Amino acid sequence: MKLVGESSMGLDKLLDPILITGGCGFLGQYLAKDLIQKGYNIVLFDISEDHHLLEDQSNGEHSFFKGDVSNLPDLLEAIQAFGIKSIIHAAAVIPPHSDLRPYNGFKVNLLGTCYVLEAVRLLHLKRITFVSSGAVYGSTDRFCQEDCSIPLISGHGLYGAEKAACELMGLKYSDLFKFEFVVARNGAIYGAGGTAEHYLNIFVRNAIRAQPVQLKHGGDHCFEFVHVIDAVAGIRHIHTAGELRHRVYNVGTGKNHSLAQLAAMIKMNLPEANFQIGPGLVPKLSQRGPFNISRLRQLGYRPQFDLEAGLKHYIDSFR
Repeated sequence: MKLVGESSMGLDKLLDPILITGGCGFLGQYLAKDLIQKGYNIVLFDISEDHHLLEDQSNGEHSFFKGDVSNLPDLLEAIQAFGIKSIIHAAAVIPPHSDLRPYNGFKVNLLGTCYVLEAVRLLHLKRITFVSSGAVYGSTDRFCQEDCSIPLISGHGLYGAEKAACELMGLKYSDLFKFEFVVARNGAIYGAGGTAEHYLNIFVRNAIRAQPVQLKHGGDHCFEFVHVIDAVAGIRHIHTAGELRHRVYNVGTGKNHSLAQLAAMIKMNLPEANFQIGPGLVPKLSQRGPFNISRLRQLGYRPQFDLEAGLKHYIDSFR
């Protein structure tokens, strides 16, 4: 068997169904829709049965399996029932819920990933793409490069530490058992239907509702925001590539924006928005440099949305 980085996996669109864990989540449904439109056969795996974002998707094939990633028999049954050949592991408990209910976050984010890896090992699957996060980089003012050392303690919450632990566990699993484990580290994902409690979503929702945003500090705090359409395109490029030269890829735009810049761009679309944001950084929150996305560009990825265009697309979805 070829080692990671030398693979010629090459998915057959009709014969090699892809399982998406967390398939009924925000990112999971966009991933499914994107892959279906490209002709892939998709199976959604989720404990929730709500996949309304796919209701208008008539082209291609997709199926649903109700299951829990923290239950190994569910995973094994789904993989065997549908003849799954590869997995995009997107199931996760995200902030603030990963901190508010830490046991649940641990069960899904860590134990769930362990069970996905076990299923891949036991049933000899080809590839797993793990949806990770830029949170693993912790705080750094440099470009976030995939081969840099990950801090021992990542960020200020449990989520980044859990993602970093899962990356390490997956990479070691793949070394031992000779399957492909590939990491997609995403920026802060936004877009129509998004529910994550990060600043962009909060700012836009408050502006739409004519509610003010007041922050004593944080105007200079920078983030890598990525539109969900670009995020899923990046993950698709990684997961369906016939050959991968790397095991870790950043998924974003390669540009950071401060909260002050974000507020100004929102006001371009919603002039009545009321933002009162003081200077400096957000206390007790990691800040990092922009992503280096050169590896993903080598796979043909080109982000469709800069932040200004992405915000307009997002805000228009509310109208």
